[in-house]
Amino acid sequence: MKDIRGYLLLVIFVIHGIINIRFFGFIPVIFTVIIPSMLYRYIAWALPFLLLMYFLLGAASVYYISNNPRRAFFYGEVYFLFGFSGSLAATVKNFPNLEMLYLWALSSIFGAVLLWSLRKEGANLNPLAVYMVIALLVVSGLFTFITSSWLAEDYYAHMDIGEGISKNASKVVGHPVQVPPPNLTNSSG
Repeated sequence: MKDIRGYLLLVIFVIHGIINIRFFGFIPVIFTVIIPSMLYRYIAWALPFLLLMYFLLGAASVYYISNNPRRAFFYGEVYFLFGFSGSLAATVKNFPNLEMLYLWALSSIFGAVLLWSLRKEGANLNPLAVYMVIALLVVSGLFTFITSSWLAEDYYAHMDIGEGISKNASKVVGHPVQVPPPNLTNSSG
């Protein structure tokens, strides 16, 4: 029974890795919600490294499931706590892809419960399956590192431009917006 719980835990990590790769930029956006806006301007440069560490926590948890369940529990619980709090905060702010946020939150809760049940005994898992999940999490973390680097660069570029741009300059609208041509009233000269 404990091995089944271990494999279910691996499935949850696979789901997280696939969701993150499929919706690139998904995880960096939900984690920017956790960081207070006053603090974000000072640590936006560190966001790619923090998110890479997030996925490395998941990979460490997977690695230790078989041979050191207490470490797997510690790393996994931190991973799932951040995943749950980030997805919950993003659902409160009504980010797009709400169904993926709900899936991330529910799978994080389920993963935390599974880890809790395996914290003393661990699980005997196939090493090939473990290393494949670790590879998926590392690739997902590197993918997140790249996309969150773009977010940080964009954020600091907008800060460097200054107050001359409007507050919603980085928002993308889902439909065309009619904008009058410039100097329409002064062109009758």
